[in-house]
Amino acid sequence: MSELEDFHERRLIGTLKALVELLRQHRVEKWANWFEGDLADYLAAQGAGQIARQRAVVEHVLTALGGMSTFGQLRLTDEAGEPLAEANQRLQSLSIHLWAAARSVQGMLVSAEAGR
Repeated sequence: MSELEDFHERRLIGTLKALVELLRQHRVEKWANWFEGDLADYLAAQGAGQIARQRAVVEHVLTALGGMSTFGQLRLTDEAGEPLAEANQRLQSLSIHLWAAARSVQGMLVSAEAGR
């Protein structure tokens, strides 16, 4: 794995961890479980011969982030239902970074599969 590929993979893993932490902090268990499961599956698939499995995990991440997913419409609120501006900015930032990292890793994995 090149340094650039390693960077993209570390960014994917780190962003998933940060997103899970934020979601758990705000008691958004459905999505925390979703991304935590993706993280566990991705880590379990690391190593030779696991490219298709890693790609499936990355595509699962992208499914949550793209299109009309309810995750894209998620807004973090306090107990009174008021939006939490700082937490929502963090959520948006992590979502953007996760999308970019996942797309980069997806491209890496597609190239690795084609190079077999």
